[in-house]
Amino acid sequence: MNGVAQQITEKRGGAMLSRVAENLFWAARYIERVDGLARLMDQAFQVEFDSGFDDGTTGPVESILEILGCREQCATDTNQAAFKSGQDLMRWLAFGKNGLYSIRSMVAAARENARSTQEALSAEAWNQINRFHLSMSSRKAEGRFLASPVRFLESVKRSCVLFAGLIDATLPRDEAYHFVQLGSYLERIDMTSRILASATRNVLIETAAGDGTAASEELEGLRWTGLLKAVGAQEAYLRRFRGDITSEGVLKFLLLEHEFPRSLRFGLNRCLESLQEIAGPERTKYVSEAERLLGRLESDLRYLEPSDILARGPVVFLGEIQNICAKVGGEIARDCFV
Repeated sequence: MNGVAQQITEKRGGAMLSRVAENLFWAARYIERVDGLARLMDQAFQVEFDSGFDDGTTGPVESILEILGCREQCATDTNQAAFKSGQDLMRWLAFGKNGLYSIRSMVAAARENARSTQEALSAEAWNQINRFHLSMSSRKAEGRFLASPVRFLESVKRSCVLFAGLIDATLPRDEAYHFVQLGSYLERIDMTSRILASATRNVLIETAAGDGTAASEELEGLRWTGLLKAVGAQEAYLRRFRGDITSEGVLKFLLLEHEFPRSLRFGLNRCLESLQEIAGPERTKYVSEAERLLGRLESDLRYLEPSDILARGPVVFLGEIQNICAKVGGEIARDCFV
């Protein structure tokens, strides 16, 4: 047997290889989701810290529940009465045990997927994800979080980036590598679109309620700045646009920029490359539905302008992207993991 690509295109062959491909895909997705969650929490904590944690509100931390779609699970786990401040939500997002919504639970799921596919990973990549899991599940983890949430979240982000870096530096560019890349970038596209949709919705609400004064414009600028920080794009954006943060500039950079690793268009190109590598020579005979969906979206983004997105309605447009990500994930599962 020589790889997973033949399993996909012919939809037959060893079940073991399909299982390995699926586990690699999901291990990468969970690690990328942890990275996105840690960045969101870091930014939300900074806002909460500036406004004060003792005002009886949950503030911007609660918006993370909307982005992740886990408000009901959080309410069930905490009985809602525990929402005394943003700190309660932060602690649940870091260490909640039910569902795959907290950092701890997602790292455990990523480690479990990686554990059963050690033969496809390098020893260094496996050791990194194992150490990450042990660190998050230790008794001292919550103490580190309570002592300094900022340092704790920085450590989480470093662990995620280190895993991704080791994958990039130590794996041959075979099917295993491309399933990891596919999982990482598909998750990043989905997460970035959710964060961008949430921020855009808030800006539109505030703009509609605003009076057009300098204060309301400053608030809009702060919203966009917070968004850029939450997706790790602030410094790159400021270098490109020389400090002028506008709605059109942010949309252009995070949706349409083809050279920035955290933009949607960049991620789409990486997903398409990995799908094509996985399919191999059989791609000349068969184009998968996942590739067709992503290719059409990439083509759409290639020729769009930010004004076009604003005219179409950015929240609706971003919702369509999330729907495409869900469909692509389903198609990949049907074609590759069955």
